[in-house]
Amino acid sequence: MTVTLDMAYPFTGRWLVQNSPGNRVPSHGTPQFASSYAIDFVPVDDSGHSAPLTLGAFVRPEPPEKFPGFGRTLLSPVDGTVVTVHDGERDHPAYPGAAVGWIRADAATTGCRWMGVLGGKSCCDRD
Repeated sequence: MTVTLDMAYPFTGRWLVQNSPGNRVPSHGTPQFASSYAIDFVPVDDSGHSAPLTLGAFVRPEPPEKFPGFGRTLLSPVDGTVVTVHDGERDHPAYPGAAVGWIRADAATTGCRWMGVLGGKSCCDRD
């Protein structure tokens, strides 16, 4: 028996899609962290940019407030009851021009804690 689940996007506004299972499975190159069928939705500003575009961004981190997605509301894609929440990871500066710099800096400040890299999350039980 096939079960159909109607879902809505968990956000409003302009976003881009990255790393989709429409391109490959697992979508992020690994089945770890329940990411085989994960889709990255990237918030963008009115110009379609996901990060500040400055020369300095390639050599130094930018504060999270400079990114279009910071502070945006995320919604549940289904009706249900929230059964667990993880929040409280620090909002760290990011390297929009050099992911290697961000990974190195985050590993140094979080002690390679995966929860710090993965960030907040919640789980819902469908009603």
